[in-house]
Amino acid sequence: ADSRRALEARSLGARSESVLDRGSPWQTALAALQLQRALEDLLRVAEHAVERDLALGAEDLTRLRAMHALCADGMRTLIEAMLRGDSPDPADVRAREIRMNVVEAEGRRRLRAPPAQDSMTIRLGAIELLDAYEGVGNHVFRVCETLDRDADLD
Repeated sequence: ADSRRALEARSLGARSESVLDRGSPWQTALAALQLQRALEDLLRVAEHAVERDLALGAEDLTRLRAMHALCADGMRTLIEAMLRGDSPDPADVRAREIRMNVVEAEGRRRLRAPPAQDSMTIRLGAIELLDAYEGVGNHVFRVCETLDRDADLD
């Protein structure tokens, strides 16, 4: 929250529209704040699922574990690259993003034609969790893109 306030204060005081130019530290900071928001949303959705005692089936749990692993791997890769002062491997970043999109699409297909025993609550809960994980994955990808000097961000 402190970082967000500092970024907003500096952005508002900027005299140039170049504050968020491609590859700028400001663009990376903004992407990181959007990632923070996506992580907070995932936490909120997960807490809500726990409060509702959402009982997902084995297939849904396997899919969500895969999404979690992909997100965690993306975060780990991003943090390690930033600590090195480098950008993550763009091919690795893209491959992970594509895999997350595939896992999400498979989950949506399954949830559109669920077994009779799945209630609407279970289907909606699983979709919300998939969406939240996919949102985190998208924002990890965007932060990584801002660190890649050769990325086409338009």
